[in-house]
Amino acid sequence: PIKKKKAEDLARWIWTLRALWQRKLLTPSQALIQGEKLGKYPIILADQSDNSGGGAPSDGTEILRLFIERKLKDAAVLYIVDPETAKKASEVAVGHVIDIEVGGKSHPRMGPPVPMRAEVVSISDGRVVYDGPMFAGLEVNHGKSVLVKQDGVYVVVISLAHQPVDLAFTRSLGLDCASMQYLCVKSTGHFRSGF
Repeated sequence: PIKKKKAEDLARWIWTLRALWQRKLLTPSQALIQGEKLGKYPIILADQSDNSGGGAPSDGTEILRLFIERKLKDAAVLYIVDPETAKKASEVAVGHVIDIEVGGKSHPRMGPPVPMRAEVVSISDGRVVYDGPMFAGLEVNHGKSVLVKQDGVYVVVISLAHQPVDLAFTRSLGLDCASMQYLCVKSTGHFRSGF
């Protein structure tokens, strides 16, 4: 009974003060505009609701679509889990331009796939050893993966769900995230140590 009362007291306290811990979430478009007003780069949009580390499919297309519609330069989306697109893009030679539909395949709520006429920048088997502060030395496998680019927007498309936690994988694909002005990371907080 004492534990139950303490739990109920704690629950009441949390509920009473809930307004202190809530804030109105920004849409990706609002966050991008806010970041540009500050004029400090890179602008990193953490797509927390589509974090594979939290069980999400990591194929949501809202931010990718925003980056393409805004015709951003030096922008990258890390990572979209889309084995179908990774396979299709890996079947052509690096440097070729192909028509693909990226993401949005797991559920209608993730947004529709984004049509891209993209250059295949690099192809990978998805294996890499992390070297960042969080998981240094850990070997991971993202499955068949590609780096594609449409105009100034790069997209890392992977086959096996992983969130971006360090820069080793993007470097292995030839993507220098430090040179990007805009990054979308499908991660809640784990990306902070490596980025």
